[in-house]
Amino acid sequence: MTGVERYDVAIIGGGTMGSAAAWALTRQGLRPVVLEQFSVVHDQGSHSGDTRIFRHAYAESPDYVPLVLRADELWQELAAATGDLVLNRCGGLELSAPGYAHARSAREAADIHGLSYEWLTPGEARSRWPQIAVPDDWDVLYSDASGFLNVEPAIRGMMRLAEDNGATIKTGAPVTAWGNRGHVVWIDTPAGQIEADAAIITAGAWADRALVNLGLPLHVRRKTLWWQRLRHPEHFTPERLPVFISDSNIGGIYGFPCVDGASLKIANHLDGEVVNPDTVDRTTHPGENADVVALAAQLFPDATADVVKSAVCLYMMTPDQDFILDRHPALPNVAIGAGFSGHGFKFAPAVGEALANLVTDPTYQTQGRFQLNRFEPAGVSGYVAYCLLRTSGLSTTRRGWFRTRAGSPSGESASVDEPRLVTASSGYEPSGQLPPAAAHSSTTRRKSLSVAMKPVAEVFRALPESLTVPNPSRRSRTKAFWRCASKAAVKGKMAGL
Repeated sequence: MTGVERYDVAIIGGGTMGSAAAWALTRQGLRPVVLEQFSVVHDQGSHSGDTRIFRHAYAESPDYVPLVLRADELWQELAAATGDLVLNRCGGLELSAPGYAHARSAREAADIHGLSYEWLTPGEARSRWPQIAVPDDWDVLYSDASGFLNVEPAIRGMMRLAEDNGATIKTGAPVTAWGNRGHVVWIDTPAGQIEADAAIITAGAWADRALVNLGLPLHVRRKTLWWQRLRHPEHFTPERLPVFISDSNIGGIYGFPCVDGASLKIANHLDGEVVNPDTVDRTTHPGENADVVALAAQLFPDATADVVKSAVCLYMMTPDQDFILDRHPALPNVAIGAGFSGHGFKFAPAVGEALANLVTDPTYQTQGRFQLNRFEPAGVSGYVAYCLLRTSGLSTTRRGWFRTRAGSPSGESASVDEPRLVTASSGYEPSGQLPPAAAHSSTTRRKSLSVAMKPVAEVFRALPESLTVPNPSRRSRTKAFWRCASKAAVKGKMAGL
């Protein structure tokens, strides 16, 4: 590539959510570029494993129901446009052992939003689906709106529609650094630099690296998927068996009807080893499926312990398992979609639409449960100021900064501490990788500090005059910046950053 390519929006990460964002942007008439380090569909991230469950009655929270209903509309639109079987609506069962709440929580969400469902006795469930030996004391909810999504047609379809409508798709294009110059976002790749008016970060299992300066409380978990051989697979086709989610002492086991003529796909949503996505063990090992074999033995007498195939996928987790769908705290032309915590695929087209709106409509806001300020006990003003410091070439040391509200002791008052300044190298760029720690002489440290403070001076000039500290000294700058940036953020006056 020669020169610098320019686009309306750059999307870092072209997996499930990046594909959805690209499709959404082109529906608005914009010309995005998608930068994907692997291929359009691959087995290195979170979407490997062929199928994903789709459901309306959302046990995790009723707040998700409007989002999944919008996703349903868009999945149908995608299927109509591509002619592919994207969503197989085979129905779905929510099953809970005594003392476990999943089925009842799903019923509560359905009642709040007026969704249709059937609350069945275990005997009624066994009569309708004799393949499933539902215990007599379990709760059972059935929804005919549920089913499963076919991963590859879904992702390829969204990407194809985006490309047909003006998107540029670059695969094998890892992002090595990114940042902002005024209102322009720049992105470095091995092939050269790209500029855009806005950016969307959907880096999947690599999101914490793409957003390293925010210090988000994200971690990656390794998950295994198993296809257990069936004695009579003809009894387990989508026409005869719904998808299922079970909640018991064995775990959060979920599964799918037989689509390969041989096996039942089954996995445990809970737990999983915390891993590095670059070095994770991508092979499965004997005994790792003990939990799913135990549940299969309890609920599916026809399933065997023989493994037809297996796979590894990655969950990028947040502490509360809610998504991050928000603007970058210091860069309003950058949207973040991250931390989908193993339950995001079904929402993909609605998530893509939300991310597109975040960079095209200044008045658009996502639900509070998806916003970044939930990780800061002091609220958005302190959080924005903190992120402004970090993206200006500075860093702070805050004890317990990313403790969630839910984890805070009752009645604890949150305080905003003065940040401790950490100097950055002169080559530091906003939103790029944090510089490695290094020892500096006092002269070098003063020079580095002077360079690092230049972006902060630019921030001061962008603040309203009434909030600007006249000619702040180097000694007072950090404290004054913290106070002024917080006030400006509260008033929504961070224009020009």
